[in-house]
Amino acid sequence: MSIGPLQTIAFLFKDRDLPEDVARELFFLRQQGTIRVVDAVFIEKDVHEKLQIFAVSDLNQQEAKDFITAMLKDNLPSSADVGKIGIEEMDVIAIREKYFIPFEDVETVLGYVPPGSSAMIALVEHRWAERLQETIEQANGSMLAEKFIPNSSIEFWGTSLIESMT
Repeated sequence: MSIGPLQTIAFLFKDRDLPEDVARELFFLRQQGTIRVVDAVFIEKDVHEKLQIFAVSDLNQQEAKDFITAMLKDNLPSSADVGKIGIEEMDVIAIREKYFIPFEDVETVLGYVPPGSSAMIALVEHRWAERLQETIEQANGSMLAEKFIPNSSIEFWGTSLIESMT
């Protein structure tokens, strides 16, 4: 199993519910094979700061095990050790808690969620870039850096660039 580039993204919504158009767009991107939602946590905080937390994943139990194996291919225990610890029988929930969205990240996002609103933190696999990543790796290359620039920052970024040139 090969894995495309992974990215963790957090979103804040001013309302408690996940907007339907966001859910539809995520569904569309998943259906098109553009992304795979490895893990997603949706957090609702009511006006009294009571929390509701929901988790979803596109991975079934076997896919989660395969995903972990692929992610850790260079760091897996030896085959003798695997037999001793029974890695094939590991509880997928325990694996997800250790290797997918860490609870500490969820706690950090919670700190930004005001009462009466919601947030989503998602670990997505960029399926569209899977072959490109494999090609770069075969050419002994690796990612040097990446930056996600939200649309709300583009105007500021462009203005700053133009101002620095004048």
